[in-house]
Amino acid sequence: MPEVLRVLRQEHGQLGRLLDALDWHVTRLEQGATADYDLIRAALDYFVGFPDISHHPKEDRLYVQLCARAPQETAAIGDLAREHLVLAQKSRDFAAALDAVLGDAIVPRDALVRWARAFIDLQRDHMMLEERIFFPAAELKLTEADWTDLGREIAEHHLTSAQSASLAGYDALAKTIINWQSELDGSAGRAKPAAGSGHTAQPHQS
Repeated sequence: MPEVLRVLRQEHGQLGRLLDALDWHVTRLEQGATADYDLIRAALDYFVGFPDISHHPKEDRLYVQLCARAPQETAAIGDLAREHLVLAQKSRDFAAALDAVLGDAIVPRDALVRWARAFIDLQRDHMMLEERIFFPAAELKLTEADWTDLGREIAEHHLTSAQSASLAGYDALAKTIINWQSELDGSAGRAKPAAGSGHTAQPHQS
């Protein structure tokens, strides 16, 4: 497997685990239980920042390379760059909604659950499209020289010092969230999750 694809799929795996953690806490809300808002907010911080700084730019470069090599393969993918912009905006919107809850705004529980489910589904559907259509098409159609050029472009893309520091912070944040969630899973299991350790303020029951 080309190194670029290996890295992208590894990042998808991490994003997927964070979505699983969000799903776990949204299920608690649906059940009328308390949720760990510290963990939810931390996961959203990751989705607001990491994809735009590192993950999506790599995918956008890969998409451009595939368009140049085999444009007919991109019809089923659609406008990937635009979809990345939509994902970024939805992440910010959900983060703002959660901040309203943490600020004691009156937000119906079912509204927050609906926003959360829409966010999780959108993220999962996007990654599924990439895993099932985009990545296989790129692996099939791009040449070894294409992958070499792409890897060089990505390596030569210079981040600002602030972005580089943010990337290190996001990596540590993701590991912390995944470990945090693993502790909750281990203490109670997904069928009957344990109470969260952070914010327990709840949206208003509608």
